Amino acid sequence: MLDYAYSAIAVAHMTGIKGHGRLVIQNNLAAIDQLAEFFNGIGAEQNWSADELFDINLCVEEAVVNVIVHGYEDNAEHQIEVTADYGATAVTITIVDDGIPYNPLKAKGANIYAAPEERTPGGLGVHLVRALMHTLTYSRDNGRNRLSMTKSLGAGI
Repeated sequence: MLDYAYSAIAVAHMTGIKGHGRLVIQNNLAAIDQLAEFFNGIGAEQNWSADELFDINLCVEEAVVNVIVHGYEDNAEHQIEVTADYGATAVTITIVDDGIPYNPLKAKGANIYAAPEERTPGGLGVHLVRALMHTLTYSRDNGRNRLSMTKSLGAGI
């Protein structure tokens, strides 16, 4: 089931947040295209640059694919919630899932400086998210992983 909505909402001026969007997808790789549609829509509405939109789509896809592929020990349907809070200078994306506990901030990223034959599989997504996002936070609350990623936009870089 798809729960898809984004729209600008008025909030306190001090927060700098202009809008909020929410997307809920199933833990199925076929649902990944919905992420790009969701963020491309917000990005067009907010005039994000092509580079900003590329970075956001890449990081969200990497994080959500990791949840889908590695986050569940059963074959049941699970929901993954993706929210975006955005303004003129930043976007904060939060991914919430009920998968196994996993803190990507403590995960070992890929050693991109090692020779290709010496590299071990895994960790490249974690490396990319760390490199392309400006702030990352993780928490585990009520049996749910919560990863928040903030990217500065435009003049906020």
